[in-house]
Amino acid sequence: GGGDSKILMGMGASIGITYPFTPQSFNLPLFFIFLLFVGAVYGLIWMLILASRNKTLFLKTFNQKLNLHKHIHYLILILTLLSIIITLFSPLFWPFIILIPLFFYLLLAVSCIEEHFFHIQKPILHLTEGDWLAQTISINNRTLFQPKTLEKSDLATLKTLHSQNKLSAVLIKEGIPFLPSFLFAYIIIILLTNPLSTILTFLPF
Repeated sequence: GGGDSKILMGMGASIGITYPFTPQSFNLPLFFIFLLFVGAVYGLIWMLILASRNKTLFLKTFNQKLNLHKHIHYLILILTLLSIIITLFSPLFWPFIILIPLFFYLLLAVSCIEEHFFHIQKPILHLTEGDWLAQTISINNRTLFQPKTLEKSDLATLKTLHSQNKLSAVLIKEGIPFLPSFLFAYIIIILLTNPLSTILTFLPF
């Protein structure tokens, strides 16, 4: 649990900030910026793969959400038309013509994927610290857990309920394994800060 946070702390200690300040002192802030960008692209690619593997369920859910938010379509249409009109007077606004509808439909797609492909029933004995509980757990009309990140004490309580045959599995929200995005962002930092020495290290002489 919390693997991303631990890797982030390790990367911060590894890259560090030199003092007195030099150009290399900005490597850590640059790493965070590239991590956000790479993480966003990586996350979208991961979710697109999930959607393509479960195309039927995704399209069904996406159409349901489109029908549920019909009224927003008119707002998107109005904003897009306004962006086109404004762009006629100021070409700098042309990205909004694409970004406004793209953001809306992308948000719907992400919510569909999150609801249906990131939730699994996980046996109590397979739970680990840091798992995201995605349901409210009540026993005998008494609420024991609200959706939260599970801690050691929570696991002990859940295992007790399992031993009493009161609970066998719970709904867990899984996330995207973002570890590769840390690697990609770090490679970008290395290539940008000292590309020549990086290339030379791979040469056979």
